[in-house]
Amino acid sequence: MQDVPLNSDNTELNRALWKFLADHARHNIQVIVEGDQVYLEIGEYVEVGGEQYGDIPFDEYLKGWGG
Repeated sequence: MQDVPLNSDNTELNRALWKFLADHARHNIQVIVEGDQVYLEIGEYVEVGGEQYGDIPFDEYLKGWGG
């Protein structure tokens, strides 16, 4: 088994989460998972840190954010 670092030890991932929470502080946020009906109704979306065409890399998402 490979040694995979914990998400909690990933500074870039943590900064992206804090930026998301700061940007959406007054919005209702719902956690959904793949397979839930709500997930199926989302349609197209952009993933931060994703690897698909059109996703936003973490460094670009965090650019200029001092948090």
